Amino acid sequence: MKLSFRIARRYFVSRKSRLVNIISGVSLLSLAVATAAMLVIFSVMNGMNGYIMARFSSFDPDLLIEAEAGKFYTPGFIDRLRRMPQVQAAVPVLEDQALLRFRDDVQMIRLKGVDTGYAALSERAGQWVEGYPDFEEGDYVPVSVGYGLATRMGIPLLNAEYPCLIYTVDADRLSAAMWQQALMSESVYPSGVFSVLPEYDNRYVLAPLSFVRRALKVPEQVSAVEVQLRPGLSGKALRKVRQEIREAVGEGFTVRNRLEQQQVLYSSMRAEKWMMIAIFAFILLVSTFTMVSSLMLLMYEKRRDTAILSAQGMGDTGLKAVFAFEGLLITAVGTFFGLLLAGAIVYGQARFGWVKFGMGAGGTYVLETYPVAWQWGDALAVGLIGLGMGLAASAIPLRQISVYKRFNLS
Repeated sequence: MKLSFRIARRYFVSRKSRLVNIISGVSLLSLAVATAAMLVIFSVMNGMNGYIMARFSSFDPDLLIEAEAGKFYTPGFIDRLRRMPQVQAAVPVLEDQALLRFRDDVQMIRLKGVDTGYAALSERAGQWVEGYPDFEEGDYVPVSVGYGLATRMGIPLLNAEYPCLIYTVDADRLSAAMWQQALMSESVYPSGVFSVLPEYDNRYVLAPLSFVRRALKVPEQVSAVEVQLRPGLSGKALRKVRQEIREAVGEGFTVRNRLEQQQVLYSSMRAEKWMMIAIFAFILLVSTFTMVSSLMLLMYEKRRDTAILSAQGMGDTGLKAVFAFEGLLITAVGTFFGLLLAGAIVYGQARFGWVKFGMGAGGTYVLETYPVAWQWGDALAVGLIGLGMGLAASAIPLRQISVYKRFNLS
């Protein structure tokens, strides 16, 4: 095999006919471009997914405790959680459907009641793009409205002339004939506008917990407890503290981490990436067809050498190994240059922001440029896929090796 590799390496760097050189260059270039495109797309997907997950993580707690049955429950365990050394904060929240009205515009919303310490968790105060987070009732009820909801309804901040109305339903008084009597309303005054992601911006209104409890007629209950853990915990420590919290809350409750809180989103991201891998693997397979032509022409051009090596005792296995190594070298070099090209493009995008969304940071888009994130696991996977495709494609012309080894030397 060592001799076969040395011969293949010599064929790779030596001068060949013009046609073989052209086709070999095209096959190498096609592999490099396909590999680079695959990695650049993956890097953009990683960047976008990382940005989305970071934004969700800024709104979602480290752990979310909910009841397995029923919407609301009394959190008798919350004091035990706050005494745990790994727990930074345990915040009760009360969330349900409601209606928000401003002038003649009415929208269905998710009304979420939180206490005064809510904005301090996970640096949530940085999410407010206008006004400030205020969750303490005084002479009026302050609320914070999602950016998309505030923009769509044209809601101003702290407008005494035109307050917003929040409508909730009293389930005890609800009936088909007298449903109007079950509808409760109260004036609220937006003191801030927050922005996380459209998933939250278009439907969430944050209000003081005392107000939401009064509006929903649940004076002591909550819909969930959000747990913020102390930063710097390792994966093993996170699993351990989660198990301790499960034991502290007892039966009848679920303790979900951030991944489980957005299970559908994360699953769709993984499925999307696997689909892209399958698509680009097919593209790489198509790009190796030129390498098949290159190897077949090279075998025809080197048919005299093949016959000489066969006459000197090299068997079919060694002869096939020569051209298999040749295909592997073309694939490896093409994949290597594709990795370098992709790395340069991703670095340039991350460093200089070449490709922009088009509107700038002050325009329609949240981000000014496309985010990218290089992952060595992707590079390894793409490299292995490229090498595998190259080896598979080089096996096609090797079937003809027996024809060329019988070349007439006279």
